[in-house]
Amino acid sequence: MALFGGLTLDESARLRRVEKKLDAILQHLGVVEPELYDLSSQVKLYADSNQKMAAIKQHRDDTGAGLAEAKSVIEEYMGRTAKRG
Repeated sequence: MALFGGLTLDESARLRRVEKKLDAILQHLGVVEPELYDLSSQVKLYADSNQKMAAIKQHRDDTGAGLAEAKSVIEEYMGRTAKRG
């Protein structure tokens, strides 16, 4: 039975596992995805003000990203900016 986008439950789960593995490899290699730095000024303002939930919500509104993806992007951004500061 196909779900959103024509993927079955098994295919969706497999895709999530593959994405998680790719994210781990990229993180291990220190590769930063370009979209991390394409955050809107409002998202950055929230994140830089330690308003994580507001930043996640704004990023989702801006991009249509899912909750897990937006949370990951914001946490990565906040982690990187904290290391610089």
